[in-house]
Amino acid sequence: MKTLIKNILLRYSTKNNREITKNIFLSFFAKGISLFVSFSSVSLLLNYLGKENYGVWLTVFSIISYFSFFDLGLGNGLRNYLTSAFSLNNVELARQYITTAYFILGLFLLITLIIIQICVGFVDWQVVFKSTSNFDFYKIVSICLWGLGLLLLSNLIVSILQSKKKTGFGNLLHSLGGLISLIIFIVFSQFKFNSKLNFVAFIFTWSTPLFLFIFSFFYFIINKDSLMPKLHHFRKALIRKLFGLGLSFFLAQFLVLILNQASNIIITQVLNPSEVVIYSIPQKLYSIISISLGIISYTLLPYYTEAVSVNDYLRIRNMTFKFFKFFMIVVLFSLVLLFTSEVIIKFWLGNIVKVPFTLLLLHLILVLVCGINTIFSTVLNGLGKIKIQLPIILIAVIIFIPSAIYLGKSFQLNGIVVASIMAQLPISFFLFFQSREIISKKNISKKNTFNGNITVDS
Repeated sequence: MKTLIKNILLRYSTKNNREITKNIFLSFFAKGISLFVSFSSVSLLLNYLGKENYGVWLTVFSIISYFSFFDLGLGNGLRNYLTSAFSLNNVELARQYITTAYFILGLFLLITLIIIQICVGFVDWQVVFKSTSNFDFYKIVSICLWGLGLLLLSNLIVSILQSKKKTGFGNLLHSLGGLISLIIFIVFSQFKFNSKLNFVAFIFTWSTPLFLFIFSFFYFIINKDSLMPKLHHFRKALIRKLFGLGLSFFLAQFLVLILNQASNIIITQVLNPSEVVIYSIPQKLYSIISISLGIISYTLLPYYTEAVSVNDYLRIRNMTFKFFKFFMIVVLFSLVLLFTSEVIIKFWLGNIVKVPFTLLLLHLILVLVCGINTIFSTVLNGLGKIKIQLPIILIAVIIFIPSAIYLGKSFQLNGIVVASIMAQLPISFFLFFQSREIISKKNISKKNTFNGNITVDS
């Protein structure tokens, strides 16, 4: 598999191979750390909080996760404009973009958080979470909200690193933040706290942003370009450019987030919080599949963009074929994972949670359907066709929510997974036919025969 990944990702370039290779494998290493943290935190938090309260925590975090996209695509816009500025050696413009981004995002988050904080006080959270525990949910939600707000602001350093072609290192920073959260939890969970949920909420939502802020401070001091945000570098004229670039991407991400995260809320309302725990186990088990495909997609994206810029659609076909070939190997791996899942879960969680085989099978089908979507959305994103994807994703959300509620009441957790598959399938067909139609419209000359080389500009 390692050889195949290299063939897919590296054979298309003649320049920057070492840099690309480093970013790819550093990203996989970072994801490995993230998976370790994710898997470890499940058993630790289950033992610490108990099944019902852990289900409540998962639901709280699912709701708060919607706030994680409130940068309105500014991070994506900053990354692209900084890349352009650095390629032109225009350091002064880069400083202006960085300062403007930090200032406007910080101001926007402050105002938004204050408004949401006021609204949070009018919600009966005991009813929302269907919990009989005497937790101060207002405080728990507030801790998570402000922690994720800080994460959005601190995450701008990752966009800066991406613009410097240090994508792998940016991913590693996030993973290290998660690892630090886990270590702090393990150390301080030995002490007695008045509210265990408050403690968990603070550790797992504040540790990473604080780590990123500390890193950012030293990075700006050490960096030779003096990129430290300063008020006199702020430019009002850059605000619209920064926000405008990532808006379509933001809308697509937000709709996908609803598809991915609404399940926990529906399960809590239709069934009960403890069922969220069972539902989440297959998600975490199969996350290695979606993560691997995501890394491949993110790596191949600039190659698609480069190919379309020289009208080499035959090359796009070849890259898509190679990506699909890798996907077929992933399918075989996933089947092995499915039939060994009972052993893996028992070793991982012991007898705390039992997951039915049917639920594991349905979750795998869902993950593989989403994997197909990843392949063809990469093609469309590389061709700059992001807006045409928004209507079908919106339709999928409209299909999912009522069908998940109905099927959840009728068939429990299995019904909710089936509803997710039903919502994802229209996206699969649309992306496939749209990708094929766009590529087949182009005149692909035999003279453009693929030779495995793409020039990547420095």
